[in-house]
Amino acid sequence: WGFLCPLGAALFQDHRRTRYWFGAYLGCVVLLIVLDPMLRVHALPLSATLSAAVLAMNILGLTVVAFLGLQFFVQQLDREYSRSESLLDNVLPRSIAARLKGGESTIADGFDSVSILFADLVGFTRASPLMKPEIMVAYLNDAFSVFDRLVEKRGLEKIKTIGDAYMVVGGLGQGPQDVVPVIADLAMDMHRAMKTMQGPVDLQLRIGIHTGAAVAGVIGVKRFAYDVRGDTVNTASRMESHGLPGETQISEQTRAALGEHFEVQERGPVEIKGKGSMCTYWLRGRRRRSLLDLARRSVLSETGPQDTGSRPN
Repeated sequence: WGFLCPLGAALFQDHRRTRYWFGAYLGCVVLLIVLDPMLRVHALPLSATLSAAVLAMNILGLTVVAFLGLQFFVQQLDREYSRSESLLDNVLPRSIAARLKGGESTIADGFDSVSILFADLVGFTRASPLMKPEIMVAYLNDAFSVFDRLVEKRGLEKIKTIGDAYMVVGGLGQGPQDVVPVIADLAMDMHRAMKTMQGPVDLQLRIGIHTGAAVAGVIGVKRFAYDVRGDTVNTASRMESHGLPGETQISEQTRAALGEHFEVQERGPVEIKGKGSMCTYWLRGRRRRSLLDLARRSVLSETGPQDTGSRPN
């Protein structure tokens, strides 16, 4: 029964104190072994029934208490493990977290085509000194939490936040295959969400998107982070910083990858820092099919393809 003291200390106290309790337990055991021959001489005789009852109480009682304590320990361990897993999944993409847990120490992957979105809360830096710290942090948390849900819904990857800037990447080996239209839809969702958001100040989003090759990997050994690097990242950042509030500016590469399903407005050549003159576009939204096009498609689906070639008389 004395073993319950070090067992309880291991479950409910600092683990460094457990060794002292266990040392005291061992000392008591040694002392009882030494005193047992002297005390046994004065022991009163016990009936067989009482001896069996005491033996059963000692064995069953201790094992039941130890079993319950072990169950409590396992539940606590599972709870903490789930929390650590959830934290790791929030910091890193699940596939990358699985590779880290699998023993990979260096993770770096090259991608031929990814789409990168940068979003910035225009005017937040100027407005932040006028807000209390808790109000400023709460506003950012509310805005970025909405963005997080939109990103997760679209199957994309949020990479990081830098101050009031927000970075999203699509095409890192998981999520939708054709990521460019998905990330364009995300940009429109973010603009719509920003218009309905209540806060101490009215702010607009400025978004930039670029598509190209990039390298992604885990950086650092302490407070490590999964990051994406390359010229594509820099260009996407320039698309955002050289844009306008309430607009989404996209590069020519992104415009070509969008196809004909989106309406864009050519902005023309723009001097981009570090890149020179680039032809950029404003993203206006998904293209709406005209009534004539819908009617033509309906007729073709009912009558089948028409042969427009010449026929003999």
